[in-house]
Amino acid sequence: MPKKKLAFAIVIFLTFSFLFTQETVLQLDFYGSISDVEDTNTLHLTEDLFYTQLVSTRRFAIKDIRNTVFNQKLLDSPFTSDYIFYMDISQKESEWSCVLHLINKNSKQDITLSRDYVGYYKIPMEAKNSVLALLSKFDTGLVTDDTNVLESTVTSTDEVTLEKIAGTWNGEDAIDKIILMKAGRGFIIYKNGASMSVNITIKDGVVTVKQVANSNASFYPDLPRDLALISATKNYKISWIFSDIKNNKMTGTKYTLIPVFSEKKIVSVEQGSIEITWER
Repeated sequence: MPKKKLAFAIVIFLTFSFLFTQETVLQLDFYGSISDVEDTNTLHLTEDLFYTQLVSTRRFAIKDIRNTVFNQKLLDSPFTSDYIFYMDISQKESEWSCVLHLINKNSKQDITLSRDYVGYYKIPMEAKNSVLALLSKFDTGLVTDDTNVLESTVTSTDEVTLEKIAGTWNGEDAIDKIILMKAGRGFIIYKNGASMSVNITIKDGVVTVKQVANSNASFYPDLPRDLALISATKNYKISWIFSDIKNNKMTGTKYTLIPVFSEKKIVSVEQGSIEITWER
């Protein structure tokens, strides 16, 4: 009899503990961003990174509703969770502004973290620090300082990994910056202002960087504008393959659309390759 009572007491304790835990978990809806970013793939990549960082904190039970862009009417909906998260991303002349919103539906308190960036690529790069700063503000009302992440150095004897090649690279006349991230994603930032989202894979020590963004005439700055516009309609995906990686330098081949000349005049384009080097 005592054993049965003990077992019954344990069951009751665990049941109430479970119910208490369930009640104390903060429910949060993650909505789509309010943004004027034209490249939807780039925006979705940014949302993915912020969503992943927010989930990793284990602070909320998160409902993914990114297919719905946030609007104020949602605050009065009986189906909305107690907390709401969304981003407001906009361009101000040559800079980008990103505002993170964490709203308490019941009190209507909107805790925000606003930051300006010299380029869009900085927004996803600082996703982790921004989320932690917002939650710090949520907890204490104070914003923590960002911490700099040191970039790794790749030497000829190192195994090539996404973590080791993560960072900012340069190496092509028409490209301002190449941002490679540990998550296997990145951005190619062109000097004409265009931004291409890319995927990064590594197999047998060979690094492949491939365009995932929709084709854009601005990705072909070396072509006449009319041919660049035609090239964009072909939906050709530019890629870079690097087989020689050492001492913060990657040498390989870029596969893209190249000009076809006739009597020193560009008359069309064709698939081709260019030997290139990126350095960090």
